[in-house]
Amino acid sequence: MSNLEDLREAFGVHDCEDHDVIDAVLDKISAQERTTEEQYLIKKGREVHRITLTKNVPATVLQVELNTPLDEDVCLTRFNELDSPDSRNPGSWFVQKGFTVRSKKEGGHWVQYAFKSNGANNLTRSEIMEYLGIADVPYTPNQIEETGPVVVSRS
Repeated sequence: MSNLEDLREAFGVHDCEDHDVIDAVLDKISAQERTTEEQYLIKKGREVHRITLTKNVPATVLQVELNTPLDEDVCLTRFNELDSPDSRNPGSWFVQKGFTVRSKKEGGHWVQYAFKSNGANNLTRSEIMEYLGIADVPYTPNQIEETGPVVVSRS
């Protein structure tokens, strides 16, 4: 077996050309490292979706910050992981879309961080409007840009 065949076998990268094998393997290694790291820490600059909710049940969304780069590192060691796609659970919309959702009580509210370890992390304009509708957060369509961060608060 050649070195390329060994790499393909070891990392499961059978769907690329020979000249792309090394890049595909490096992408897999990077994703594995990032996934392990994000169990405990989301680094400054990482694009996330931050949702602030009331602490009562059922929770009400107070503010959403979507497609937003973090200003500082966020330590996730005391955060809950929300993994239920059940629509009655906060964060379920993000879980259904393949995001990791972590939450914690901060200052009398629940704060959720939603992010992906693999694939596109940002939401499109139509996905943002879909989420705001499901979360029952009032907005006007001109508040939602095609790209960049979006912040919408309940009045």
